[in-house]
Amino acid sequence: MAPSACATLSIATDAGVRATISIVNRSAAPIFVDRSQAALDGALENDLFAITPAGGPRVGYTGPLVKRGPPGPEGFVRLGPGESIETSIQLDRFYAFPPERRRYIVRFTSYQQPPDGSEPWDLESNEASFVAGAAGASSFGE
Repeated sequence: MAPSACATLSIATDAGVRATISIVNRSAAPIFVDRSQAALDGALENDLFAITPAGGPRVGYTGPLVKRGPPGPEGFVRLGPGESIETSIQLDRFYAFPPERRRYIVRFTSYQQPPDGSEPWDLESNEASFVAGAAGASSFGE
């Protein structure tokens, strides 16, 4: 059975396009979150965000694509029941936003492979929307 975890996504556009993800363990048992697959160090190593403008194709990911073996124990963060962790990622460093002003919908999805070999699970966020482009950027309700 997959852990009960919640990822809440919010977007700030005061200095570029920054995503903040809060991950909460809602289960009665500890969970382990893969640091790199949840961008807990603030950097992306894979395309973890689906960013789509209204009426247009998905925004291209331009960041690194890192292929690696399973992480060791140091590659995971343990969250006890009710515990949470938060990370922020500067999305405009990793995605090719076009220059014209547009409204976007974004969602975070992370494949999690627990260190104990138990069943993998997807950590998925809510959708958030924002406007970005030549005339500046602004966030909307998440």
